[in-house]
Amino acid sequence: MDSAHHVRAVDLDFDGGDAVCGLRAGAEYVGRWGVWALGMVIGALLASVFTLIQVLVDVLLLAVRRRQLPVGRDAWIMSLGAPLVVVLSYGLLSPVDLYKYGPWAIVAGILAPMIVTAFGVRIFVAPRLSGIGVRKTDDAKTAK
Repeated sequence: MDSAHHVRAVDLDFDGGDAVCGLRAGAEYVGRWGVWALGMVIGALLASVFTLIQVLVDVLLLAVRRRQLPVGRDAWIMSLGAPLVVVLSYGLLSPVDLYKYGPWAIVAGILAPMIVTAFGVRIFVAPRLSGIGVRKTDDAKTAK
């Protein structure tokens, strides 16, 4: 093994540019566009899962009459803030670091921040229901 080849292997291991979601994509086989495409597919799948979780949380909280569906400014705050919180949680504890506990630990490490964030953002930002189908902020308008 020559020194140039050894340096190339070390560069691939430690520069982080060839890793997608903590997994090495084999950049020497698929190239830069292949790594980009793989990242886009993984990102689209994670975004779809997170969207589904948020919809299910919204419907669940509406069904138990705890929160109203988000609209207007509240919806914008939630849609912009929730993904940032999830990404920050992945930065603090990467799901890939849980590989030693098995594949289900990685899945739990991916889904748990999404579920906790979805509930947390809905509980703290979405308007409460004060009666059947009446927003808490609408009570003052109807009392006049």
